[in-house]
Amino acid sequence: LTAIELEGYYASCSSDIITLEKDGIIQGFSIVQVVSPEELKEILFCEIPKPILELEKIGYRKMTAVSPEFQRIGVAKRLFESGNNWMKEHGAEVILSAVWIKKGKTTFGQMLVKQGFEPLVFVKKYWKNDSINRKFICPVCGEPPCECDAMVYAKFNV
Repeated sequence: LTAIELEGYYASCSSDIITLEKDGIIQGFSIVQVVSPEELKEILFCEIPKPILELEKIGYRKMTAVSPEFQRIGVAKRLFESGNNWMKEHGAEVILSAVWIKKGKTTFGQMLVKQGFEPLVFVKKYWKNDSINRKFICPVCGEPPCECDAMVYAKFNV
């Protein structure tokens, strides 16, 4: 995530950067968007089921990150709830979230399922091409290519 990308999300009326902080220290953040089917095709790295592409407004949780010292105390859950509320308020008919699978495990996916999300699409090496194109270093894999998988979850009846 670059400063230019962050500025773009901040400036756009179709996205929001939600932060949680305490005593001036950022505990975590979440980037959420409400996009059209055409925009979704550009940002989601997988085949999108046709019924979703027939909707007008699709909520997408781009990213949620929590600082290690603030994990397991409810920060991700509060970011999740604030993000869902923002997407609902902006007309999302469905909410999607691509969840990183690190070494075969995911923690955020469990929270999504508890909140009524369902697994939609499993994608092997989800960020491989993006990591090569943008030359980002994966915290698990290291230098490109990223070999991490992802599961895309969806919540209908938002």
